[in-house]
Amino acid sequence: MSKTLRLLATNLHDTATLTATSEVLPISNTQRSERSRVWRSADLQTQQITATLPDGGFVDCIALARHNLAGAGILKIEFFNAGSQVGETITAPTALLVPAGVWRAGIDGWAASYNDEMPAGSPLGIHWLDQPIAIDSYKITLDSGGPDSYMEIGRIFIGLSISPSVNFNWGVGVEWQESGEHIPTEAGSLRTVGGGDLRRSFALQLDWLTDADRVQLVTQLVRVGLGADLLVALYPEGNELLQLEHTMVCRREASFGHTHSHYQNWKAPLAFLEV
Repeated sequence: MSKTLRLLATNLHDTATLTATSEVLPISNTQRSERSRVWRSADLQTQQITATLPDGGFVDCIALARHNLAGAGILKIEFFNAGSQVGETITAPTALLVPAGVWRAGIDGWAASYNDEMPAGSPLGIHWLDQPIAIDSYKITLDSGGPDSYMEIGRIFIGLSISPSVNFNWGVGVEWQESGEHIPTEAGSLRTVGGGDLRRSFALQLDWLTDADRVQLVTQLVRVGLGADLLVALYPEGNELLQLEHTMVCRREASFGHTHSHYQNWKAPLAFLEV
């Protein structure tokens, strides 16, 4: 698997025909960008989500964003093509667990995860495949370890990611943007108003793009448009908290542009804002 930036621009899940074991809130909400639109189950019984793609496609990634499944939850994924299962069944935790050696007995709870430590709205369960596979349907089976009496998922991503041959430059910027505003009162106190919204932004520079890299970025990013939801992972493997903080569902902040800096090399800045 590539250790460089990975970016999923075309989300096949958004075109799929979906069913779920139970739907207090519809499973089609996982195809919607709005934070208030979520799928919610009726209870904590094992839930299955099935998806059929109209045209099929290649996938190397699946992610569940803004969920309440916690570290003890289990995610099982099965891929199918022409009615037969392709690849192995994937069984994975629904969160990035605090690893052995870092987990503190008597302090951290059983199956404690870094998802629990992150601000609300950022829980993410993600799995990268070693090689792309061709599918026309898939099934997600969920068992929750969360504290709620229901399961909830805000967004599901599945598709084929792109990754530049040379990673972004040092100096990548990550900002947690808070909407609060400090206002001093006449008596000299400092009040903070607002603050209900919290979202991240990434800013990075790619200075060593090959022609193939440039073509991928143009055909993927420009084709889906500025308003498309993307899945961006700056560090797709390694330290668990580093992965989680630097992976988000987002959109481009500005139009895409590149510079032909010298023979067979291009440069491009990228900036993303969490949805």
